[in-house]
Amino acid sequence: MNAPQHHPGQPYPQQPYSGPPQPYPQPQPYPQQPYAGPYAGQPHPPGAYRAAPSGAYRAAPSGAYRAVFKRHTGMVVLALTSPTQTVGTWPEIRKAFWAAQTHCLTLGWWGIISCLAYNWIAIFGNISELNRVRELAKRNGDV
Repeated sequence: MNAPQHHPGQPYPQQPYSGPPQPYPQPQPYPQQPYAGPYAGQPHPPGAYRAAPSGAYRAAPSGAYRAVFKRHTGMVVLALTSPTQTVGTWPEIRKAFWAAQTHCLTLGWWGIISCLAYNWIAIFGNISELNRVRELAKRNGDV
């Protein structure tokens, strides 16, 4: 019986040498490439959206923009922030911004942590998001 040899100075038993190393098997090509054609269920044709440097997308034919505004509600002990995504033209984005800001300014102050930090973060985050969309709209000539 050939048992692996163990030497006291080595932590693992040595396996006997079985010959020259064998090459790795080469991968075989698929007989039929899956998903070779256009994607089924692709909602928009390629090139319908152009990526802006900030990561936002503008629809080429309709001039719609996307923005996410935060609505913060402060409670005595708890706080609730709910992001609201809006897709629309520049006037619709401004309307959604003012709706979110009005919510923050009326309902965001009713908690200790909300009054000190969370509501301010939501208010200035909404202003930043509106400025990002405004710059995008300026580049596209919508403002």
